[in-house]
Amino acid sequence: MSLDNATGLTALKGPLTWTSERRMVLVNNRQFRIKGINWFGFETPDNCVHGLWGGLSKTLTDYLDLLAFHSFNAIRLPFSVKLALALDTTYPEPGFVQADASLSSLTSGQIMEKLVEEAGKRGMMVMLDQHRLDPDRGISDLWYDEGYEEPVILRSWDIMLARFKTHWNVFALDLKNEPHGPCSWGSGEALTDWKAASERIIRHIAAAHPDFRGLFFVSGIWGGGGHWWGGNFRRVREHPVDVGSTGLNRRVVYTPHVYGPDVFPQSYFSSWSFPDNLPAVWDLHWGFLSGVLETAVVVSEWGGFCRGKDAKWQERIARYLREKGMADNFYWCLNPNSGDTGGILLDDWSTMHEQKLKLLRDVQPEPSRLLPLGTRKAPERGAGASGRSEAADYRYELGVPTPAFSLKTSPASQTSGCCGCFGQEARRR
Repeated sequence: MSLDNATGLTALKGPLTWTSERRMVLVNNRQFRIKGINWFGFETPDNCVHGLWGGLSKTLTDYLDLLAFHSFNAIRLPFSVKLALALDTTYPEPGFVQADASLSSLTSGQIMEKLVEEAGKRGMMVMLDQHRLDPDRGISDLWYDEGYEEPVILRSWDIMLARFKTHWNVFALDLKNEPHGPCSWGSGEALTDWKAASERIIRHIAAAHPDFRGLFFVSGIWGGGGHWWGGNFRRVREHPVDVGSTGLNRRVVYTPHVYGPDVFPQSYFSSWSFPDNLPAVWDLHWGFLSGVLETAVVVSEWGGFCRGKDAKWQERIARYLREKGMADNFYWCLNPNSGDTGGILLDDWSTMHEQKLKLLRDVQPEPSRLLPLGTRKAPERGAGASGRSEAADYRYELGVPTPAFSLKTSPASQTSGCCGCFGQEARRR
């Protein structure tokens, strides 16, 4: 690590190593402040991120430019296990990439790779999120089912990592989206213990892909009682994830999901003291982690239409995340067609939701920035030779101010209803 005399910015020497320590996400021992967004579609039967279909005028890079302009520095990219197993033989549904001619002949895997590469050019990290097993079904309660047993899950991660681990900006893996139903934590039950399963998955990836130096995001479970799917970490205090290696344990991130009254009418939303009663609820479910463990906690889904009671909820959790030192987050979502939340884009896929953007600036006002300074050729011979060009050094900025608006934005009063999305109406209930 040194100072770039030309820019006055910190230069990090590659390769990049990501860790979760001192309650922070670190890259080469420097704090990386995440301002992230979810962009869904690859986990649906459409087999592509949404917003590129006929009738719209935005290309893949248009959306990435828009996100970069608003200082988003990370994308959580949902995919299905079924797609991962057939990356190079699966194509988007007909008409779903008509707005971007450069994608017209590409497989879903090639489009995903182009997204990752273009995001990297704009200094945006990518987290691969195993969101569904099968796109034709909803979110599975367990990490496997009768059609996708655990060995198949591990194989799907092998395929994804073989394709993406050499991309410098693929910095994290979300191992399983929203465990719920019979999923348990630290129970010792082989068929339901998500903690034990996450440890097995991490060990497998570390052994099979030692050159992947990124993070492992682990969700909680459900358990009823007002928790959200993947948002119950109450047993982590006594049973933290332990992979059996200090180095691997330092790459684990706990990642709760939390939502407001737009998604489901939890009983605590009806309290006379709403929204000031909510910090005690969040403390009980997952907020306590910041006071008992050194592991980073990153909320990887939160959001809503941001109107009426939901707007009060979003304002309160935004304040809570700042106060708890948990400002790293991924907002749900870019897409306006999330049936129970809407997105930071309105239904025209062009107009931005100004109130949501302001909230996100308030939560993470100084997101980090990381860009390659140069490249070097991978070794021609010997272990690890790939022949690919990879980033050698990186320009690192901590606390880059969000630029003033110059793009089309909209006040909350203009937020329109959602278009609906496959499976979204039941995705968290």
